[in-house]
Parts: sequence; C-alpha cells; structure tokens
Amino acid sequence: MEGSRSGADTREVGVSIRAARRRRAMTVSALAIATDLNKAYISRIERGQKAPSLAALLSIAGTLNVSVAQLLGETVDDSEVHLVRADAAGAVPIITGKRLSVMRLSLGDKPLDRDTELGGETLIHGLTGAVEIDLPDRRIILGAGDWLMFEGHVRHRLSAVDGRNASVLAIVAREDA
Repeated sequence: MEGSRSGADTREVGVSIRAARRRRAMTVSALAIATDLNKAYISRIERGQKAPSLAALLSIAGTLNVSVAQLLGETVDDSEVHLVRADAAGAVPIITGKRLSVMRLSLGDKPLDRDTELGGETLIHGLTGAVEIDLPDRRIILGAGDWLMFEGHVRHRLSAVDGRNASVLAIVAREDA
C-alpha cells in the first residue's frame, strides 16, 4: 500500500477508516465486533501503525458501507465534499468546539500539496483569481467568493488555474488536543 502518489500510505488508510467509522457514529469496539477483528488491531490500523490485510480491508469497507477505493483514498464520498458557489444562496456549515488554523495562501505557477499531518476539516475560500483543487477522483475550480469544505484526510492539491496568480483563505478545524 505504500509507495506511489496515487496510492495510499498506511497512515492515510487508517485516517480514512477512522473518518468513515466516526461518520457512522460507530466505536472501535463496535467495528471490531461487526468485522470479527481484534479491537487493538483496528486501533493500530487507525493510528497508522499497522497496514490492514486485504481481508480486513474488505471486511471494514463492507461493515462501514464504503468502497475499498474510498478507504485507500482513491475516491471521495460525496458526503465528504461541500461546495458553495459565491452566487448561491448557501452557507458554509458552522464549526464549533474545534481549534481553527487560518492561512492565506498565494498560488502561482507551482501547485501546493496538502500537509498530510493537518487532518481536521478543511475549508477553502477563493479570494482572488481561479483555483483548481484536485481531489483523488475529481477536480473543482473555485472562483472568488466560492467555498469548498472537505474532510481533512482527503488528499488534495491546490494550484492557480493556468498558472495565473490566485489566493485562497484556508481554514483547518481540528479537535482540541
């Protein structure tokens, strides 16, 4: 599972499993019982200390009702991505009880890969220009005033469209330590 940029590393797989389990309000104990796997084994997988076997991955995916590709970070569940266009009558969900990190990012001719250690929920707000956000299975273009929110474990890359200058406000919301 380790290696290429398109593949997932052990830590990313664990974070994806934890996110899918939490979305279903399931405890590690409940997942262990449902999959007939050891609770400590699942916990080590979620912390990125152990790579799951193929059989474990299939069992976990089936129990959580997600695809193996999603757990490997190759696809993103639509429930993990929320897009609000500047001209839409929508709002970005409120994030409470989390520590927020706010960054203004200027993009030019070089793409910016996400920091794999950030985690948390990520909000990207287009400030100037057009920004391309590559997710594992889709590409989203944000203009000024557009918002994109997604789970922080989702691999992503930001770049200015056509290498022209653009800027975004990036907000990462993490659980308090």
